[in-house]
Amino acid sequence: MDGDDRTLSAGETLDIPRGTKHQMWNASSAETRLLWQTRPAGRTEQWFRTIDRLIRENGGRMPGPAAFAAVLGEYRDVFRLAAAPDWALRPALGALGAVGRMRGRRS
Repeated sequence: MDGDDRTLSAGETLDIPRGTKHQMWNASSAETRLLWQTRPAGRTEQWFRTIDRLIRENGGRMPGPAAFAAVLGEYRDVFRLAAAPDWALRPALGALGAVGRMRGRRS
């Protein structure tokens, strides 16, 4: 979160303020369950359900760049890549998203 790594154990909580750059993953091979609350919720649940469906449709792997960009474009109110400023990524994601939509990718 904002460049700091944190490892959470069972029962621990983490509050991520709005607009804070963050990423998360399960470093273990064991299944992990968590309770995620987003306030206000907006379309966060739809975002995660869409990504989950794409991963399942892609044999358990993240979708290709064009398909992912199409979904990112649709959910830009919910999710932004932290790798670069939005103004720098938007043109490339727009072009990739157009390719994904031409290939039939709709969320």
